[in-house]
Formats: sequence, C-alpha cells, structure tokens
Amino acid sequence: MRVSNNSITARLLQQVQDSRARLAHVQEQTGSGKKVNRPSDDPAATGRIMTMNTELELNEQYARNSNTALSDLTVSEASLSNLADVLQRASELAVQGSNGALDGSARQQIALEVSQLVTQAIALGNTRSAGRYIFAGQKTDTQPFVPDSVANPTVVTYAGDTNGVYREVSQGERLNTNITGDRTFPGVIADLISLRDHLRANDANALQTDADAMGTRLDETLELRSEVGAKMNRVQTGITRLEDEHTMLLTLVSNEQDVDLAQSIVELQARETTLQAALGAAGRALNLSLLEFLR
Repeated sequence: MRVSNNSITARLLQQVQDSRARLAHVQEQTGSGKKVNRPSDDPAATGRIMTMNTELELNEQYARNSNTALSDLTVSEASLSNLADVLQRASELAVQGSNGALDGSARQQIALEVSQLVTQAIALGNTRSAGRYIFAGQKTDTQPFVPDSVANPTVVTYAGDTNGVYREVSQGERLNTNITGDRTFPGVIADLISLRDHLRANDANALQTDADAMGTRLDETLELRSEVGAKMNRVQTGITRLEDEHTMLLTLVSNEQDVDLAQSIVELQARETTLQAALGAAGRALNLSLLEFLR
C-alpha cells in the first residue's frame, strides 16, 4: 500500500507540533522549578500535594498556637517567680516585725516596705502579655485585680473569671495555657495587707501568724510555678515535634512538586535537539513534495 506524500507530510508536521508542546512543557517546568504547574500535569500528584499543603497549613497553625501558649506561660512563670520573691521578703519582714525587741516606730518602717510589696503583688496579678491580662481567665481585656485605693489598698477585688484559656496545639489536643488569678493572688494580697496593717498597729502577736501565712502562700506559689513549668515543657516538646513534622512535609511536597534542575536542563536540551530534528525532517519532506508537484 502506497503512502501519499501528503500523509507523510502531515505526520511530520504533527511530530513537529508534538515536539514543540513537549519542549514548551519542559521549558515551563525549568522556568517555574515545578514538575506540576496545573492539575492536568499530574492529577494524582496534584491530589497528594493538596493534601500535604493542607497538613502544612494545620501544622503552621498549631505552631503559632503553641508559640503563643509558650509565650504566655513564660510570662506567667516569670510573674509567679517574682511573686515568690515578694512572699519570701514578706516572710522575712514578718519574722523581723514579730521580734519583741522592736518598738512601734520600727514596725512602722517595716510597714512601709510591706506596703510596697502589696503594690508589687497587685501589679504582678495584673501582668499582661501581648496586651492580654494573663491572670484574668478568659476575660483577658479586663484588669483582674482592682484595689479600692491605689495609694493604700485595703480591699482588692478579683474582676477576672475562673475559666481556662485553651489553645489547640496539635490535632485533637487542646491545652489549658493559663493560671487564673483567683487561685493564689487574692490570698497573697489579702495576707500582705494584713501583715502591713498589723505592723502599723504594732501587733507583735499577730505578726507571728502573718509569718506562717507568708510561708503557706509561698508554698502555694511554688506549686503553681511547678505546674506552669510542666506545661512549658509539654508545649516546648510539642513545638519541637511540629518543627520536625514541618520539615518532613516540606520534603514530601518538594519530592512531588519540585523539578530536579540538572535533570530538567538535560531534558530541555534533548527536547530542543528533537525539535530541530523534526523541523529538519519536515522541511526536507516539504521540499520533496514541492518537487513532485513541479514535475
């Protein structure tokens, strides 16, 4: 069966078009650095890439939540550490004030320092992180500890709530990342006010009870610090795991999506050579067809 020149020419022209298309595809991959530039390039790979990108977005959100939690917990731990220092100093002053050799004037001087400790404890209870009150429960926009008098507080009201602040730090894991101020600060502040007032009243007998109270409050504060520290360790471990997962997912996406540049350049050169050969073959065929026509 004889194949016509027209049929051969058409086939050669189709080969040229196919070579152009394959070259354009490789050029696009080389230019973008991606094997998959549209779903039609590789539907199966596209599905896998979309799934992994969704996992990456979730991973990044969990990491943001975890870092916010760690920041809040770090501030909480520092505040409780400072509160422990306040209580340690208050305990020392209570013991000093209970010394029977002191007179009223000396206790008045000690009361001045305790008054500063009261102010400091209130300020610590009103600590903020990124503009949020961290000891106010979920009422993070509300100052949790409100004294009846700034200069000489006698009653301090807790205006926060007792609700935890939960953050999703991994799939299905929501961690309570705050310590509500009602757990220790009201008692600490009230006991400090009592110590100050007993010093002012020159009540040596009551001061021994105040010293014991300071020790109890210090123990409570140290327990809270331990609780916060345990949460910090848990969050930090989670952040490390999220970082490892993030690196793994990026690698998997890259394997599916990114081109091997060196291999792509080699393929690009091969495609250019193939196109040149197809163009040459088509050109010779067209010349022969024209000669046949002239004959």
